[in-house]
Amino acid sequence: MDKGIYTALSGSIVQERRMDIISNNLANVNSAGYKGDIPVFESYLNQQKGVNIPATVIPGVTPNEYVVNSNHYIDFSQGPLHGTANELDLALNGDGFFAVDTPDGIRYTRNGNFKIDAEGLLTTQDGYPVLGGEGGGGEHIYINVLSLTQQGEVSVSADGTISVIDRFSGDVPVRMTGGYKLKIVDFEKPYALRKAGNGLYAPMNKGIAELEAKNTEVKQGFIERSNINTIKEMTSMIEVVRGYESYQKAIQSFSDSTSKLVDEVGKAM
Repeated sequence: MDKGIYTALSGSIVQERRMDIISNNLANVNSAGYKGDIPVFESYLNQQKGVNIPATVIPGVTPNEYVVNSNHYIDFSQGPLHGTANELDLALNGDGFFAVDTPDGIRYTRNGNFKIDAEGLLTTQDGYPVLGGEGGGGEHIYINVLSLTQQGEVSVSADGTISVIDRFSGDVPVRMTGGYKLKIVDFEKPYALRKAGNGLYAPMNKGIAELEAKNTEVKQGFIERSNINTIKEMTSMIEVVRGYESYQKAIQSFSDSTSKLVDEVGKAM
């Protein structure tokens, strides 16, 4: 069998994986704070001493005959900010993440679509407490629900300080317990974060330290939309389909050539 068929096969597999990533990006185009995935492709031109070849390489096929989709990375570029007029919708203009408390530990998100539960706890839409505290230390934030149902409203300043303000007198009543300033953190770049589901991110290892988010502004009444460029993703999808079709034609061509060779071997001259 012509080894070239393995090259075409590997190309088909890569296109399938690329399609999975594009499809997931498009499915989350309306997810607040979503960051798109970008596939990374590698071509092994030669096998140098000390270089590990992935286990997916077919035995007997040299690396220069195989292409792999080894990984993908997250595009953490900021998405557009969309005004909602909801006082509990918060967006970060600049680098950084909100910190939330989950059963698996502290997680980080750019989705500031928050709510207040029946006990006055500020949470994500999935019920995870949003962290705050003096200096952003990591405490739960409780807001007196009664103060909101009467004449109070939540006000969040650009630095993440939360207040409950009387709509009529402008007074700032002492009706909050726990943290009153959002915990907003950043990390060294490139970010060593992985997706943990529901718009959350987790450190890839325990040694990643939180840093103070600098030059980051909290925008109240805004939500950060996904950073997916729909037109670009649709164009990429068309390219994938065409590429996959080309690889399939190449595979069929190799298969036909092999069949023809087998049929003609041993025929009388």
